[in-house]
Amino acid sequence: MFRTNRVPPPSICKSCVVKSERKDNNPIYIAAAKKILCHQISAGKIVILLWCFFSVSLFLQALPSRAWANDTSSKEYKDFIAQLEKQSAIYGWTDIKPGNIQWEYYRLTKNNHPLIYIEFGHQTDNCILFFGGVHGDELPAVYLMLKLAHYVKENPALFQDKHIIIAPLLNPDGFLSVPPTRTNTNGVDINRNFPTRD
Repeated sequence: MFRTNRVPPPSICKSCVVKSERKDNNPIYIAAAKKILCHQISAGKIVILLWCFFSVSLFLQALPSRAWANDTSSKEYKDFIAQLEKQSAIYGWTDIKPGNIQWEYYRLTKNNHPLIYIEFGHQTDNCILFFGGVHGDELPAVYLMLKLAHYVKENPALFQDKHIIIAPLLNPDGFLSVPPTRTNTNGVDINRNFPTRD
């Protein structure tokens, strides 16, 4: 004589079960195809899925992408551009208007100043990077980079087959200090902290 053990139905809620009666009155449980997935995922699996989603979201925000660029209509951006234009007027830089450039930024400094840059061209093979204002008290580099951004913006045909990134002010905290300082707000000389492979 063979003995068979009945396998209990999967643990799913009653709203997902359809009962069908056989001639011998034994119920057969059939899970509704559309709802079985949502009810067979345990709470632990849901926590793991949410953690994975959260982790991937944070990782993607760390990647430089125009999709993740900060809003240039934000208060800190507008305040920063106003300060930059005021400082430019103090130094007599009347031929440049930082507010006329569509800057992008991803990070803020300790003093909530955006680390601005602009990108021209779409070529992916080579990229030319210009930056200034590494030391906040070295004013000519800041002026030249702002002037270069205006020139490239006004003459796009000259640079259409190039990829150019201009970051005119890597140390806005030092540049906007009174008097301007070589170091940033944390007292760090940025020029001595570039990662190198030597």
